[in-house]
Amino acid sequence: ASVVVNDLRAFLRRNPRIGHIYFNGDAARRLYERRVRPALTPRQKRIPWLALPSTSPAHAGLTLQQKIKAWSVISRDLASGC
Repeated sequence: ASVVVNDLRAFLRRNPRIGHIYFNGDAARRLYERRVRPALTPRQKRIPWLALPSTSPAHAGLTLQQKIKAWSVISRDLASGC
């Protein structure tokens, strides 16, 4: 209840070329689903999203190399023009 979410609807309206949304961990994705997505426009709701492994050291389930490999999807998406 104490979390203040960013106004992603306004941000996406000002930046219409955004083609993907990436989350730093599943907690961020859950907040998006619960608190942000309901307020988005239908077009904004269609923007593909992906929850990536948290970069936090507390997320010790993966090695640094595994996290780097997972996060590299962003550079692949950018290179493909997505």
